[in-house]
Amino acid sequence: MQKTGNIIINTVGVIENECIVNDAGHLARGTVLTSNVRVRGRRFIGANAIIKQGIIINEDAIISAASFMVQNITDKETWIGNLAKKIS
Repeated sequence: MQKTGNIIINTVGVIENECIVNDAGHLARGTVLTSNVRVRGRRFIGANAIIKQGIIINEDAIISAASFMVQNITDKETWIGNLAKKIS
């Protein structure tokens, strides 16, 4: 596990080119951020989640384990599933 400021990135994760990950959050084991993903503010991304190219994840977002994200996430949303669906 690597700690950078308030960001926790667990082992076996993949962050591809041109991704931006801001402070205060958790990327669980096996998380994949494909190219040009923007992760802003506090958030939790569960184990083995895959975030598709160009997606923006905003403040206080939660993405469950093994989810596949293909849409932008606004503040304080929770997403789950493959393809991920908003549940709150």
